[in-house]
Amino acid sequence: MAELVKNQHDVTRWTKGLSRNRAMQEFFRHTLGAYIKKKYKYKFLLYQPKEKAFLLLINHTHNCDPFFATLIFPDYIRYVATEQWTEGPAGKLFTFLLNPIPRKKGASADETVENIELNLKLGISVAMFPEGVVSINGQSGYFSPRTGELVKQCTGGLITCRIDGGYLCDPVWAKYPRRGTTEGRAVREYTREELDRMSIDEINAAIAKDLYVNAYEEQRKNPKRYRGKALAEGLENALFICPKCHRVGTMQSDKSDYFCTCGYKVTLGDTGFFTGEDAFFDNVLDWDLWQREYIKEQIPVWKKDNKRPITADDMGSGKGINLFETTGRKRNFLMNNALVRLYCDRLELVGGEKTERFMLSEINRMGSHRSTGLLFTCGVMYYKASSKCEWPVFKYVALWRFLTGRQYL
Repeated sequence: MAELVKNQHDVTRWTKGLSRNRAMQEFFRHTLGAYIKKKYKYKFLLYQPKEKAFLLLINHTHNCDPFFATLIFPDYIRYVATEQWTEGPAGKLFTFLLNPIPRKKGASADETVENIELNLKLGISVAMFPEGVVSINGQSGYFSPRTGELVKQCTGGLITCRIDGGYLCDPVWAKYPRRGTTEGRAVREYTREELDRMSIDEINAAIAKDLYVNAYEEQRKNPKRYRGKALAEGLENALFICPKCHRVGTMQSDKSDYFCTCGYKVTLGDTGFFTGEDAFFDNVLDWDLWQREYIKEQIPVWKKDNKRPITADDMGSGKGINLFETTGRKRNFLMNNALVRLYCDRLELVGGEKTERFMLSEINRMGSHRSTGLLFTCGVMYYKASSKCEWPVFKYVALWRFLTGRQYL
């Protein structure tokens, strides 16, 4: 009986207000859509799906990707959105208008998967980003093999959609957007009959092929300018190891210059490439790929000394990093103005005389929210370390994944 009541509640949750959700998405398509097309010089090909309900998978290189993709398809699509979009008064309004499927970063995706399957059974198309996060380096990132399982067990078809130019137009790490062009198109539609004949591995391979982008590879073939101010500012969120002195967390940005305290310096141009007399790499992607290999090599060295932090951040009074823990819908404040330190075996947050210590082996999941929040699950508790100011949160996610033997993003 309890299960029946739950199922009825779940169905009502996604069907109640559906007409309003459709109307609001159509309203935003014509209003905000016009702004998006002009601001990002967005070019796209309208696509009419063959299937009534489908799962739409999109590569993720720009925070406006949901808007880019929505303009390609004429009918209503319900998006999977990070839970941060549904929090607070603005989040409640957003939920009322569009009713997205929430996805909690740094937590299990089981409930999200169930909601996607239910929506498709109800004949409501669903869109999601398999990578989960906006690309930090301009290349398509890792996505869970469970994506193929989801596609296999769902009803309806599958459409893959690719957005090009989004990364260089507004890199997720950057403080300011650039002026440039973006393009969007449906890559391929797979009917349910086709999907039934494919294995999970074949589905995952098809998704990876259809959604793959490499911003710098495309730039070398067909260079375009993405003009803006302070082009290098914010790069600390992506490239946190100096290729010259190999120290972690010593890089700094100023306008279009990116430099280390050791003297290493490069300048970022409006085509997305670095210049400099002693530049080791000419783009963010190659630098990041080197950075990943260096981390792998250093792990045995770091693990010999668990008393020295690999990296640390302290925003200072008034800009402090605050720590919260969440149980269900209840959020408890733990500390403010915290110093964050990552060791080879643990993550520590220190505020005054109080220290919260989390062993890396006990952290189940970790993610970042823009450049201000570090989100992670430890046991059954969900934590958020955030500041109103930007701080290099992504390096903690990257280092945690390597230190615990996980697939990198």
